[in-house]
Amino acid sequence: MAKPAAAGAQARSTSVRLHDRFDILSDVPLAELRSAGAGAFSAGDQRSSGASCFALIADPTLPPRAGALTALRLMKHPALMTPLDLGPVDWPPAGRRCLAFICERPAGGRLVTSNEQRIAAWSDEDVIERLIQPLFPGLKALATENVAHRAIRPANILFRDAARRQAILGDCFTAPAGFDQPIAYETIEHGMTMPGGKGEGTSADDLYALGVTILYLLLGQPPGAGLSDEQLIDEKIRRGSFAALSGDLRGTSSSLQELLRGLLVDEPTERWTVREIDMWLQGRRMSPKSPTVPPRSARPLELGREQVFTARAAARALTRQGDQAVHLIRGHALEIWIQRTLGHKPTMDAFALAMADADDNAGNAGVHDARLTARVTTALDPLGPIRYRDLALVPDGFGCVLALAHTRSKDARPLVELLVGRLPQFWIRCQPVQKAEHPVQSIEFDRLRRLLDDHRPGLGMERLIYDANPMLHCLSPLIERDYVDQIADLLPALERAVEAGKVESLVVDRHIAAFVANRSKNLDDQVLTALGQPEAATRLLGQIYLMAFLQAQYGPASLPALTQLLGRQTGAVIERYRSRPTRDRLDSQLAGVLAEGSLVRLVHCLDNLAERQHDAQGYALARRQFGRAVAGLEQIEVEREKLDEASRDLGAMLAAAVSTVVGFGAIALSFLHFGLL
Repeated sequence: MAKPAAAGAQARSTSVRLHDRFDILSDVPLAELRSAGAGAFSAGDQRSSGASCFALIADPTLPPRAGALTALRLMKHPALMTPLDLGPVDWPPAGRRCLAFICERPAGGRLVTSNEQRIAAWSDEDVIERLIQPLFPGLKALATENVAHRAIRPANILFRDAARRQAILGDCFTAPAGFDQPIAYETIEHGMTMPGGKGEGTSADDLYALGVTILYLLLGQPPGAGLSDEQLIDEKIRRGSFAALSGDLRGTSSSLQELLRGLLVDEPTERWTVREIDMWLQGRRMSPKSPTVPPRSARPLELGREQVFTARAAARALTRQGDQAVHLIRGHALEIWIQRTLGHKPTMDAFALAMADADDNAGNAGVHDARLTARVTTALDPLGPIRYRDLALVPDGFGCVLALAHTRSKDARPLVELLVGRLPQFWIRCQPVQKAEHPVQSIEFDRLRRLLDDHRPGLGMERLIYDANPMLHCLSPLIERDYVDQIADLLPALERAVEAGKVESLVVDRHIAAFVANRSKNLDDQVLTALGQPEAATRLLGQIYLMAFLQAQYGPASLPALTQLLGRQTGAVIERYRSRPTRDRLDSQLAGVLAEGSLVRLVHCLDNLAERQHDAQGYALARRQFGRAVAGLEQIEVEREKLDEASRDLGAMLAAAVSTVVGFGAIALSFLHFGLL
């Protein structure tokens, strides 16, 4: 965990220290080294006074690329910027904790300050010697590890040496893959995809971006300059990427044209690989491939105000129609054009599959129409993104877009609808080339959908976020600004929140539960069930159990504020014990337990198995004794009623006898009176 730097000759009051080694100077920004997802600041290494390094302070709303980071730190390739260290630090300019990356400072700075900058055109020799040859080993190493850089562009190329001969690829880990990549440097498919939703990509995407970067250096200006992003994508679709981007270069005799034509092929399976670039660098010249031309109809299809000749153009036109797209889909013109004019069987089959749920009435009409439009656009352009409402993403970009929706307070309902509608599985099914990872992806999306349907704390939408973003920090409002990305830091952050008065009652919200469940695979599932129970005492016990589990696993040994907060709410838990002496004893023990600050002891005190069994046995015995007493009382009552009845009978008999005697006595007296006796 990072902490403020100690006072000393080398440490400033505005610096923070990472892992007792690196001092990051928050008042010394390095604008020339900032990246799309992070600001850059001067840094010093306490272990090496001669080392030159700098820090990237990441935007906390952007999930870092866990896979790329792991691969880079294992490779440590000189052609790739690689963090020397990383971790959260208290960052004064933001008034919160942020993730910091320490990197070696490149002596030669950036190739250009922005991707729109105009420069003097490079010669073919300079491009090969100063760009391709230094960078290619790094690209080759990435391809070997099956990792894509996804941030290759002129403004993200730096020079390790002051002479600017040793080019390196810059930051690719502080932001999602391709997050800030200009449209010109993206393939057609990724150019149509929203930031954050582009997925990890492959080496083919990197090589395409390398080709556009080479074009930039040869032209001395941004390829596709003068066109908007939408116009540039349309031109790429209509003319092909090489023709749309190369401009005046096509009329020159550049020896790099062969390489460029190989790198800027729009069909991914036909694009040059690192193997072919390696052969080209060794002097082997290859016959240029004729790129596959997508099926084109003889007559156009009118969609709104647009005329389209290809299935991809039709998908793009439908997307621009908004809510009206579904009416065009349900009409017969599109289907007739696909079957009779375009005549491409894979597209026909995919369209028929997309229309198979046209009569499905699940969900409201708006959701159903949007889902049908998404399925049809996927059928028409399977290599393009899933286009659902305002979303445009590939399946492995789903998790990142979901995280961004939460960190940037966007509406996540369209993402839920996309998942429930099984659109990622449909996209995978439509792919022209089925890859080994596709079945795994389909199974994973089925799992995510089941998670979404489980509304217990620790599951549901929040769990999806952490499962899909392994390095994402906990987004609970209680501790989000503490940037807790390691589970061992969770309890200390909650302790600080309680001390600061930010928490007044229960401390485990849905984000904390999901974060813990994601990071701790051995957490008892019954704890998550308890967190969602309607009974207040059960919910509180679930919270204490979760906190105690973390304290036992990761510490710290004492959490006085957190223990006191939870302990003050335990009255309902104690009241569950039937024995008054037990309740009194627990009340008397509680003060001592709370003073220790041990949630583990608190659990043992409140929910001790032996104590519960003893209480249950005592209660059962008391119930039996009470039952016997009640039965005895009932028997006495029965006997009393019988005695009363006998008494009444005897009284009646005695009364009758007395009455008879009195009657006879009265008669006798009467006779005496009248002298009859």
